[in-house]
Amino acid sequence: MSNEIENKLDAIEKNLLKTIADIEKTPIGAYNIRENGKGVARNTTANIDIVTKQDKPGIDIIIKPNTKNESVHIPVILTEAGFNDVVYNDFYVGENADVVIVAGCGIHNSSCETSEHDGIHTFHLSKGAKVKYIEKHYGEGNGTGDRILNPQTIVNLEEGSTLEMETIQIEGVSSTVRETKGELGDNTSLVITERVMTSGNQIAKSIFDIDLNGENSSVHVASRAIARDNSVQEFSSNVNGNNKCFGHVECDAIIMDKAKVTSTPKIVANDIDASLLHEAAIGKIAGEQLIKLMTLGLTEKEAEEAWKGTLERVFKTASGEDNEKQAKDELYHAENIYVCKHKVAKPRVFIPVFPGTNCEYDSTRAFERAGAEVDVKVFKNLTAEDIHDSVELFTKAIDQAQIIMFPGGFSAGDEPDGSAKFFATAFQNAKIKEAVMKLINERDGLALGICNGFQALVKLGLVPYGEIRQQDAQSPTLTYNTINRHISKMVYTKVVSNKSPWLAQAKLGQTYCNPASHGEGRFVAPKEWLDKLFENGQVATQYVDLDGNVSMDEEWNVNGSYMSIEGITSPDGRILGKMAHSERRGESVAINIYGEQDMKIFESGVKYFL
Repeated sequence: MSNEIENKLDAIEKNLLKTIADIEKTPIGAYNIRENGKGVARNTTANIDIVTKQDKPGIDIIIKPNTKNESVHIPVILTEAGFNDVVYNDFYVGENADVVIVAGCGIHNSSCETSEHDGIHTFHLSKGAKVKYIEKHYGEGNGTGDRILNPQTIVNLEEGSTLEMETIQIEGVSSTVRETKGELGDNTSLVITERVMTSGNQIAKSIFDIDLNGENSSVHVASRAIARDNSVQEFSSNVNGNNKCFGHVECDAIIMDKAKVTSTPKIVANDIDASLLHEAAIGKIAGEQLIKLMTLGLTEKEAEEAWKGTLERVFKTASGEDNEKQAKDELYHAENIYVCKHKVAKPRVFIPVFPGTNCEYDSTRAFERAGAEVDVKVFKNLTAEDIHDSVELFTKAIDQAQIIMFPGGFSAGDEPDGSAKFFATAFQNAKIKEAVMKLINERDGLALGICNGFQALVKLGLVPYGEIRQQDAQSPTLTYNTINRHISKMVYTKVVSNKSPWLAQAKLGQTYCNPASHGEGRFVAPKEWLDKLFENGQVATQYVDLDGNVSMDEEWNVNGSYMSIEGITSPDGRILGKMAHSERRGESVAINIYGEQDMKIFESGVKYFL
């Protein structure tokens, strides 16, 4: 902190500034420090000007176009007893600017009188501008007087601009009403993350009113709250979708003692292409979970570690292994894709069902939705006669089919290997094996395996070899996840090869989101095999992060697969095996999950024969 400021501020004032704005020394860039309604210090830069308003208390912050990597600090502190402060700050952000703005208010009140600060901040973001706005509220002092903070934020976003807001109420605020209004233009984005903690008899209200007026505008509001003692919290949001847009509002509150929490999310779709979601969750915590109370004061990483750490030794979320195998992140463009010579008007799909199978219904619906005829047969194994009859039944069904689909499934009684071991054993039968290879080699047939069905394809050799054959010690395989237990979550995968007819309607390089649920989904293979699979374009899909980058991080590569491989094909692409459940789609299924979910595998498989 500069000598000028150092000489003006005492210990209490310095602590307030440190708490709300992390100011311990002179801020880099532009700043305006306000105390008890008066300016304490100000600095401008060549690209950022701060001008005092003439008609009312406050300042205009003017940021020139194309300003990059600069910041503005505008903290406010109140230390006088019974002081009421109102300030109007307007931010004018020029085109294509990219800056950070740090605000916040700290109140020290050791009297019986009420201290209050009302800050009205209005943002005017020009075309392509980007702003990260951080606002912290804090109260302290041993007086009985209230410490009141009522911030109001008004957001106007022009085409292509982005505003990311992070608001935090740390502690000590008697009452607050936080109101945020926004009007969003074309291709704009507003992201608001709110964290509130109340205790005693404190009251906190958050009100959001957002108009998505522009095409492809979006807003995401995430409120994280903890209410203790007799405190009261109210969360209210209203998102109006007035164009093709996306809105997501979520309120996650933890309630303790005799606290009260109300959440009222409202969404209004005024356009057929408006996609709006809202979520609200309120619950209590107890015992060792109280450590989550510390999340407001911890970094994101520290908070997550604290939250998960209690049971991590019992139920692992990460293996702790350092995977040094760097994943390739390349796309394979096939010059020629296998073309079916034996066309049919309506292809027939054979779906075998074994002990432990549980995805035959989803798979059937997926193929029927795509226009195929589906034949589902159960393999009976109670008696020798049942097995003989099932072999005959399966052989006949395969002879009449153009596609074989090995569905996923598992049960407590069939581990390890799940239903895959039943698939592999039965399909090694000479009659069934011959029928399968005729379908593949003589009728240009297709085969698909998902989850345990993928395991079956691998155990049979259909992937990666393209024929039923015995595995050897060097063959690729699927084994236990790195955390050595079952995982169940949505995963993101990228199509990295266009060689397979199954992926004809998928977009090369696009990311798709599907559920994964397995205990043995880790794809492993020697380096020679990995290189061969990539060179041949047999690696169909890989696990990626939200940005579409192939990742070895267990957050995204959930089972620890080598080279982040999620799906592979036979050499000519007609046989596809993958872990994530592409068949689990339908109306009202996973509608709150971000990202494209339909890889159109089943539609592509049907169209192959038309």
